Amino acid sequence: MKTPTTLTELFFGAVDRYSSKRAALQYNDGKTWRPVTHQQLARAVHHAALGLRELGVQRGEHVGILSENRPEWAIADFACLTLGCTDVPIYPTLPAAQIAYILRDAKIRTIFVENAAQLAKLESIRSDVPQLEHLVVFDSAVTSTTIEGTLPYTDLLRQGRAAESRHPHYRDDALSLQPDDVATLIYTSGTTGPPKVMEIVNHEEEGELKSSADLALDSENDVKSDEEAKDSLVQTRLDEALANSRKALF
Repeated sequence: MKTPTTLTELFFGAVDRYSSKRAALQYNDGKTWRPVTHQQLARAVHHAALGLRELGVQRGEHVGILSENRPEWAIADFACLTLGCTDVPIYPTLPAAQIAYILRDAKIRTIFVENAAQLAKLESIRSDVPQLEHLVVFDSAVTSTTIEGTLPYTDLLRQGRAAESRHPHYRDDALSLQPDDVATLIYTSGTTGPPKVMEIVNHEEEGELKSSADLALDSENDVKSDEEAKDSLVQTRLDEALANSRKALF
């Protein structure tokens, strides 16, 4: 069996290997822990990825995730990965002003949002991020909103499911991604100034972090050393969310 060299190869390899034989993820529905098999996860990822494509999200584009850790977080993460766009996890306790900075800096047009509280943050800064078009809401309790561009997560999946026949090469396209393609941008907490950004590439060894020295990170173009940035990464706990979603499969 070929040794995987990218996260996408690792993802599809795990789906093929374990199929419906064991849980890829588990979640608590308030009463008990519910398993999600690899096949169930793969279908949700497929439909979420195609739903993003139907919204006009292109390969290489940046997509935000503003949420606590939950199954939909992992699905959104893998959907971005297999679509070839770069996800940008945003720590959910950040104040609205810092969220606005990240959205502008990463030029995010589409973002996954956990619930009404996070949606309210985005509403308060909407005029500061005019490029933001699509807000995909995980929480099914958010049934109505006047915020322009809001889309329930279940509707995104429904759109992706309906689009399967129009995208027959989804898996082949996902597997064509290269190890140096950027999978994730993670912004540090910004406690010493504007948040700094780190890249996680699509290499199978997810621990391989690269400082984004070639990106315009802030007005002073201040780039932390690898060790300083990794320390900040631990402080934000966003690396834990990535590890939980991606490594829970394998």
